[in-house]
Amino acid sequence: RREGGRGEVAFRKGDVRNEKEISSIFTEFPDISCVIHFAGLKAVGESSLIPLQYYDVNVSGSINLVKTMLRHGCKNLVFSSSATVYGDPEVLPVDESCRTGTMSSVYGRNKFFVEEFIRDTCSSSVGLNAFILRYFNPIGAHPSGEIGEDPKGLPNNLMPYVSKVAVGTLPELQVFGDDYDTIDGTGVRDYIHVVDLANGHVKAVEKLEGGWGGCEEVNLGTGRGYSVMELVEGMKKVSGWGGGGGEGEVYKGSFGSRLNSMKDRRDMTTHSNDVVGWIRRMGECVGVDLVDFNSPQHVGKDTNLDVVKKELIDAGLKAGAICLRYPKSMIRGALTNPDPALRRQAVDLTKDACRIATSLGCDEVVVWSAYDGYDYSVGAEYGTLWDWMVEGFREVCDEFENVKVSLEYKPTDENTRFFIVPSTGAALKLCSDVDRPNFGLTLDFGHCLMSGESPAQSATMVAREGKLFGVQLNDGYSRLAAEDGMMFGTVHPIMALEFVMVLREYNYSGHIYFDTFPHNEDPVLEASRNVRVFKRMWSWAVEAERRGIKEARRRMDVMEVLKILDLVMYGKDEGE
Repeated sequence: RREGGRGEVAFRKGDVRNEKEISSIFTEFPDISCVIHFAGLKAVGESSLIPLQYYDVNVSGSINLVKTMLRHGCKNLVFSSSATVYGDPEVLPVDESCRTGTMSSVYGRNKFFVEEFIRDTCSSSVGLNAFILRYFNPIGAHPSGEIGEDPKGLPNNLMPYVSKVAVGTLPELQVFGDDYDTIDGTGVRDYIHVVDLANGHVKAVEKLEGGWGGCEEVNLGTGRGYSVMELVEGMKKVSGWGGGGGEGEVYKGSFGSRLNSMKDRRDMTTHSNDVVGWIRRMGECVGVDLVDFNSPQHVGKDTNLDVVKKELIDAGLKAGAICLRYPKSMIRGALTNPDPALRRQAVDLTKDACRIATSLGCDEVVVWSAYDGYDYSVGAEYGTLWDWMVEGFREVCDEFENVKVSLEYKPTDENTRFFIVPSTGAALKLCSDVDRPNFGLTLDFGHCLMSGESPAQSATMVAREGKLFGVQLNDGYSRLAAEDGMMFGTVHPIMALEFVMVLREYNYSGHIYFDTFPHNEDPVLEASRNVRVFKRMWSWAVEAERRGIKEARRRMDVMEVLKILDLVMYGKDEGE
């Protein structure tokens, strides 16, 4: 409804499952004469993962909406259905007389059941009139560019996926099937532009409000199919995109960012200041696919993980890893505590983290202990601490053979002046002593700097041993014991690029996690920038290799190396 004669539309947020909320809208606007029902969950793949939520929202919500409409005297309905109700059609092209009810997805069955409910209600004595509009494949945006389709996370539909590849947000488009009986061997669909779709709804409303009565199903499509490759070629023509994933090789892995950073700059978000709100805010970060949860702070053994899973799905995210944070009660040590009861608690907490990881669909637990170390010389028996740590990790790895248990070493911390594993060399020694295939290391770029190490050399050493399970990227000023957590590549860009080159050289297969602390910056923009910088550095690494940087490094020809980097990073040789 337009208000105040200014062309503005009144907006009220509600849930179709909440009868009180919907009823209050009809009470506020008693002249509502027709409802266009779009509300629902719509991802075919997701529907099989959370069917109860789909039936609750799509079917129960629709029943509740129609009941409330009729109670307030509103008897005209336009229902947003789908061509999925035709299932695998027996004839092509599909028209409204084709058989329905043979669909294989939960989403398709939802639409079919709601259609049946509407038809039955219209056939009764209550006086409901309805158009059931079956969409085929809506695509496109309003010509103004103000309204369009730019989904968070990985798109479920072809057009936004092609668009994201064209602008470089996604690395490539995979086309499934090239031997269909079509013009070019790729699948054909009937695509309808969203503006045409909107006009179809307007026509349905106009007919209902003109006095038409009954219930009728109408297909909304063009009647002309287009193949996947025709759509791709059309995008190339209008956008100038060259196809593929851009020039040369692109990074195809996943990205995660520090969930606690979503607490910062509360003035820039309306999301709640809790785990649910932080997940939703993380979903706004461009290029971020994964969430690494701290345990037990974010998720513990008593957490309702079904709620966490739903929030991840809604935000277009997945769980990347569980990062263990032992409690303050273990200040004298977790796996190295002199009290055997507390050591047992630490082992059990680590096992809980493995169970949570499995439940959330990830296979990695990253262990960083603020307390496993010592403060004073002659204040600890180093060999005993080491043996306790080896013993604890072995027990966890043996019980959870399908979970990668990864140590994130750190040389020093305000809680522990000397970590018992203070360097890459010591960490590799621990891997050797634990001697389990599912035990490895997570290298933090800033921790390497704190140790006085070259991050790229550390990555090389660990990767050569097959123990590079994870990386955490950031940057800092390398002051003694300082952990700045700054954006990747902002302080040490050459070292950052070298680190990326090593990851590529050794075919690193884990995800990229940004462990940064944007206290003063917008954390969504900060995380999105980190992703872009890593991808840019990956492309630089590809170009540097093409220009012969490997051979120059083998010769230790620093001037040639710098010349190549100048060309790759700045587009010219500094001597030009």
